[in-house]
Amino acid sequence: MRPLMLTSNAPFFAPSTTAVPSHPPFARTRKKSTRYRCTTPITARPGLNYRPSGLNDVGDVIGNLISPLRFEGATWTAEGVRRTAAGLIEPGLVSAREAMPYQAISSNGLVAGTVGHPLENRRAWASHLGNFGETFWPESVSFTQGINRDGMVVGKTLFPAAPLLIYRAFVVDASKRPRFLTLPEGGMSDAIGVNDDGVVLVNVTALSQASPRQKAWLWHDDVFIPLEAPPQCSTVATGFSPDGTVIGYRENSFGQRQAVMWVDGHLVDLGVSPAENFIPHAINDHAVIVGSIRKTGGATTAVRWTPRHGLERLADLTDSHYRGTLIDAVAINTSGHIAVVGQRGQTQEGFVLLPPD
Repeated sequence: MRPLMLTSNAPFFAPSTTAVPSHPPFARTRKKSTRYRCTTPITARPGLNYRPSGLNDVGDVIGNLISPLRFEGATWTAEGVRRTAAGLIEPGLVSAREAMPYQAISSNGLVAGTVGHPLENRRAWASHLGNFGETFWPESVSFTQGINRDGMVVGKTLFPAAPLLIYRAFVVDASKRPRFLTLPEGGMSDAIGVNDDGVVLVNVTALSQASPRQKAWLWHDDVFIPLEAPPQCSTVATGFSPDGTVIGYRENSFGQRQAVMWVDGHLVDLGVSPAENFIPHAINDHAVIVGSIRKTGGATTAVRWTPRHGLERLADLTDSHYRGTLIDAVAINTSGHIAVVGQRGQTQEGFVLLPPD
């Protein structure tokens, strides 16, 4: 189902030909029957945080145990963990320093991310390829950020180029050999996701101080497909649905960000005020978007966006006795299950919100 497209109310951008819904922020007129149900939290071991990072249509959830509890400004270590749809906890037996070993999961359960200690030894990893970053780029840091059911993995590799550290997007397909994506406009590239059709989502950063500095693209079958961008605005993609609808934000020259989606490559404003600091993280084929908003002090709140209701706090839509705060929503599947992060005191934990039957 394609998202409803109505008219933009973004105050600092030129009006768009594609529209967005008109609605008050954080609508609360919800019946009891429409509320999400909260599963048992995936509680971290003592002294560890747990953050989910992916969710597939089967219901498998991946995430990472992170230590120490308060890692701001200090080095931290993460260990991958999977919870199956049946509720079984499977330790991943892989870890990384300041990187997520379990970053992405495919529709059929393949997992990919980054492994390695210390920092300079971080390498791209996948469950069916092993530590392929060490094999292909033994002298470089590399990260895996997406994987599909065919085992195609995407990510980025870092290379020193004094005085810069540049990064290049890579793809490893069924041939199990890597290739770098060469951009038509040059610049640094970062492949952040791939769907089951083999379409890759790529963000490009200009090496010069050009404006705009960043631009979002799709790549498929050796062809780069530009996503619509307003003049003098950067565009950054953050995810896309199985059917190819892309989400992200655009940023003007004053640093103001506007959450957007791209439908068939065309830009659609979501109608959320830039003051909300809404960053979308994931979208499903029903155009339901999840993510977080950030307050001035840095605190975040988990939210959902739909074409009908606009932006809503997930805590307002959930039947739960959870005594913590929902601080982020990181993934949503076709069934509408949402992987969220909760915080109680200093401890973060993850669980799944189940939609009404």
